[in-house]
Amino acid sequence: MGSSYISQKETNETTSPVGSGVTLLITLGQLDNLTGYSSDKANKLTQALDTLRHLGGIDLPTLAIGSITIVLIVVLSRTRLRSLGMVVALAAATVLVPLIGWDSVALVRDLAEIPRGLPAPVLPSLSAFFGLLIPALSLA
Repeated sequence: MGSSYISQKETNETTSPVGSGVTLLITLGQLDNLTGYSSDKANKLTQALDTLRHLGGIDLPTLAIGSITIVLIVVLSRTRLRSLGMVVALAAATVLVPLIGWDSVALVRDLAEIPRGLPAPVLPSLSAFFGLLIPALSLA
């Protein structure tokens, strides 16, 4: 159900073997956020396998909220709310966590400080210029 929805959203570029590999790595990279289990293994594949070996370390409220959010995104994408489905699903999860009282679910404020306003404009550092020159030219 969810995988067909995701594959329909992929562009032609991401259906190549390289694009599929990138999609897989991005998906595997989100397993710790979905399960609440943080592996200390070296790469995404071994981290995913480590998560499967340590199912007892999975935080069930985190997994439940993540799963509910994914299901809502998929279901709402097939309704009149399709353009707002992701926003509605995230808002529902945001409201649901404190209502249920699941304190173990990590919130954004637990992961990083949320600034109160927009940052002041600054000029970029020229020290990174040469390090970014070749990657920029390769994209041009």
